[in-house]
Amino acid sequence: MNLALTEKQKQIHLLKNFNIQTPPIKINVDVFEKNSLKIIGDTQLQLRGGKIGAQELDYPWGIDLQNKEGKNFLNYQTQSIQNFYNLEIEHLQDNGYLFMWTVAQQLIQATAFMQGKGYRVVDSVVWIKEGKHSKFKNRMGFHLRHNKVVCLVGLKGTPPAGIQPFTASDIIKSIPGKNSKKPREIKDIIKTLLPNEYYCEVFAGDNNVCEEFVSIGNELTTPD
Repeated sequence: MNLALTEKQKQIHLLKNFNIQTPPIKINVDVFEKNSLKIIGDTQLQLRGGKIGAQELDYPWGIDLQNKEGKNFLNYQTQSIQNFYNLEIEHLQDNGYLFMWTVAQQLIQATAFMQGKGYRVVDSVVWIKEGKHSKFKNRMGFHLRHNKVVCLVGLKGTPPAGIQPFTASDIIKSIPGKNSKKPREIKDIIKTLLPNEYYCEVFAGDNNVCEEFVSIGNELTTPD
């Protein structure tokens, strides 16, 4: 595994010192590989004297739901709860926020994971899924139709310097795209709460890379 940053990536990090918006950085890596996230966190610390201020985590939860033909309706690869707890995200931050997308079936597991990794749940963001031709998007559910998704907000240590409290909303309303794709507005919320910080997304894909974010995952193509 080679996670050494290229000269181009190092220059991108240095742009932060001049408050210039930086282009996305993509790191193609198996996030479950031991020490992979630790190396990224340590490299971040070496480059700027501090680790990630806020990270977004979109874990590919396994959901026990089937369509009328008895097939799982998810069209992407999911991961087990055991793998979830093996994820070493704690190495990416010393102090900072974790924005973690959850599903109704795994809300307790998500909360326990945060606590086990040294975070305390301090807030949440709710994404209301709107429909193109109706008020809400009809999504699958078991007891109730799921027209919303919850993103838990955890805090490790103390808030990073420069935090702007009471500036970002905890509600997102938008029309969903493909399965598993989360709204870009969550990144706007993160950057409003913590302007001029360093951000990352774990389990990122090419369809949701964003300026000023380090995108981390094994589905990224043409990594820098």
